[in-house]
Amino acid sequence: MDMALEEDEAKVEEKKLALYMDHVSRINARQPQDRKEANAQRDFVKSLEPKKKQDTAKVYEWDEERLKRMALD
Repeated sequence: MDMALEEDEAKVEEKKLALYMDHVSRINARQPQDRKEANAQRDFVKSLEPKKKQDTAKVYEWDEERLKRMALD
């Protein structure tokens, strides 16, 4: 019983998502009427783009003079 209910709920959620995406695509298919709508459409499209992976590796530069001074002490 639970399995059938979960399957039905999953189908309903999938249908809701398809209807929502259809609605969004229709709204954004027309030309914007003013600058505010154009900005909203551009922001929406940007939000759908996958995030770019940032390079988290840091490059360290050694202070050669300081290292030499430390070695002499």
